[in-house]
Parts: sequence; C-alpha cells; structure tokens
Amino acid sequence: KDLGTVADKTERLIEISQAIAASLGVSDTHVSRAAELSKADLLCEMVMEFPSVQGIMGHHYAIHDGESAETALAIEEQYLPRFAGDKLPSSEAGYILSLAEKLDTLVGIFGIGKLPKGDKDPFALRRSAIGILRILVEYKLSLNLVDLVNAVVAIYGNKLSNSDTAEQVTTFLL
Repeated sequence: KDLGTVADKTERLIEISQAIAASLGVSDTHVSRAAELSKADLLCEMVMEFPSVQGIMGHHYAIHDGESAETALAIEEQYLPRFAGDKLPSSEAGYILSLAEKLDTLVGIFGIGKLPKGDKDPFALRRSAIGILRILVEYKLSLNLVDLVNAVVAIYGNKLSNSDTAEQVTTFLL
C-alpha cells in the first residue's frame, strides 16, 4: 500500500523496462506492451483462485486478444525464475520484464524500510535478487547494477522513505 496501486506499479514497470532495453540497445516495443499488460491478469477470477497461474493466464489472455506471441510470452515469463533452479525467461522481452519486475520489487520494499531480517523474508527479496543475478550472469548481459538501481530509485521519486535505498539494494544484490 505504501508503494501505490497496481496501476502505479505498471507505470514503473514500463519505465524500468524501457530503461533496460535502452541500456542493452534493443527495441522496447514488445517489452513495453508486455509491461503495460503485465498485471492485467491479476484481476481475473482464475488468478484470484489460483495465484500460481499469474502470468500464465496473462499469456493466454494476451494471445486471445490478438497480442504478439513475443508480448504474450514476456507476460508469462515476468515471474521467472520463480524458485531456485527454475528455468529463466527464454525471450529478450521476457528477461527484460523479469528484471524490471524484480528490481521494482527490491527497490520499493527496501525504500519503505521492509528489509529482510535473519531468516524472515516475507516479500521473497532474496529470491528476486538471485533471479536478477542469474539472468544477468547466464545471459551475459552488460548492464551496470548500480546504474539500474539508481534509475529505479529515481523512477520512484519521493515515494521512498529510506534515503539509503540505492546503496542498500546494491549491497544486497552484491
């Protein structure tokens, strides 16, 4: 609730995805559209009853509504990897959106002072961090983590109460 609405998160995901695509020197067409639609499936009764199908249902709805296969796949892949040893996103738009999703979550939660403590990690921030690092390493992406984190902090603007957010998130990732 301290980070805004799902619409606010969607707007941030669009901006973050575009920034990552620009840093990689790739087109942001599919990833921007996927980011725009990324949270739409959260409103359907299927996902409300079976949260494990979030993203999967978004993929099916996107195909049904005539979205491109790349956009639909990125919607599904945004949550990958979901757990240790899980597969990584297979598409460029998918791994960019996945990075954006995880970076937004890390910066937002750290920014409101809800850091993981000991074995308590209610927002699965460690899993998000490991997912970011796996994508960067396994795809050999030439992205500067410090610049990415600073860009996400800037996108949040004054919504973050923790002035050390960028440094804490970067340290956490490293």
